Amino acid sequence: EKLKGIGLTNAHGTFLVEKREAEGEEGSPAGAQKTEWRIAEPLKADADDTAINGMVNNLKGVKIEQVVTESAKDLEPYGLKEPEIRISLQVAEGVEAPQPLLVGAKSPIGSNSYAMWEGGDKVLLLSTHLNPQFDKGLHDLRHKKIFAFKREDVERLRILRSGDPEMELVKEGDKWELLLPFRARASETTVDEVLNKLTTLKAEAFVDEAPKDLADYGLERPVWRIEVVLKPDQTKATLLIGSMHQAQGKGYLYAKREERPGVVGLGMDLIGTFAKEAEEFREKKVMPFKTWKVRKAELDGKGLDVTLEKRDGQKWWIEAPIVARADGTRMSTLLGAVSRLEGLEFLEKPEGEQGLAVYGLAEPMARVVLYEVKPATDEEGEGGEEAGYPLLGVLLLGKKVQEGEDVYYATVDGEDTVH
Repeated sequence: EKLKGIGLTNAHGTFLVEKREAEGEEGSPAGAQKTEWRIAEPLKADADDTAINGMVNNLKGVKIEQVVTESAKDLEPYGLKEPEIRISLQVAEGVEAPQPLLVGAKSPIGSNSYAMWEGGDKVLLLSTHLNPQFDKGLHDLRHKKIFAFKREDVERLRILRSGDPEMELVKEGDKWELLLPFRARASETTVDEVLNKLTTLKAEAFVDEAPKDLADYGLERPVWRIEVVLKPDQTKATLLIGSMHQAQGKGYLYAKREERPGVVGLGMDLIGTFAKEAEEFREKKVMPFKTWKVRKAELDGKGLDVTLEKRDGQKWWIEAPIVARADGTRMSTLLGAVSRLEGLEFLEKPEGEQGLAVYGLAEPMARVVLYEVKPATDEEGEGGEEAGYPLLGVLLLGKKVQEGEDVYYATVDGEDTVH
């Protein structure tokens, strides 16, 4: 906690990293995690905390195994005539900083480094070989993550590809909805794939810290624009993706955060995550849910009206029209089948009974009403049987699409789609 900065000189150059102050970097999303360390020289940028903390832990643990010589006439055998690494520390006010440490060659036996204090005469043998941990260039020291927010912080996602309609998704409660180019329930799996990619996205190259002309990188009119809106205060964070380029036999995409000047190179695999049509973001399942969350079910069809409920969160019981133990295996099979139902085609839901009758949904063949496991809370704050359980969804099964085919129309109460 007394350490405030590390100065490092090695074959890659001279660097200074410092503990950052509490306020975040301009242009960072509100509430985003900030790195503990910040590069101060040769440029100002967020540092890779893992790399810097690895150095700190190495320095904390290093010991002097022995004094090899009190005063060496020739430092070359120890690699200290022109040291490979120089490490200096900045410390808190009132604390005496040690002299910079000069690190030389690896000892011929064991994993140890020769070293000496700058300005001193003694050649030391350290308890560990420091060189691999401190032989880092600017790319190794820099923070490479493009975004600092967490997946659960995102409440709106916009994807714009040049020449295509805008795609917009919004999180309503714990569900994702597709707003543009049409309204539909969105696939949580597909949205999570996009958000996982964004939250783990790292720069593979730092191309230009202060570009004079974004057109050189295809970023004046980007091919892709991916924007997230974060809760709680609607902060925006935007990624622009431009043209492709080759470097060292590898393909990269030029990209930048809209809020920051620097241009970076991203891996080509990024495109596969975003190159999806809006239809691919649509939830294919008619009523997606987790079967273990169901506490109560009402099944209406084939002339029967049956109510089932889990007792003590474990065993299924028929509660009406009789009271009896239910076949748990058959109930699990039924819930599994309902949760996996997928639409083959998506139709706009008509208004009124006359329109629904076309699909056999005005008087459905079957009705499945499911309630969640968590009890609702009544006005006195007591949950339980009288308060009921939160409604999970109501599935209506209509008539066959065509006689002879085992394909039926279906819809969910409150949603705009007939499957």
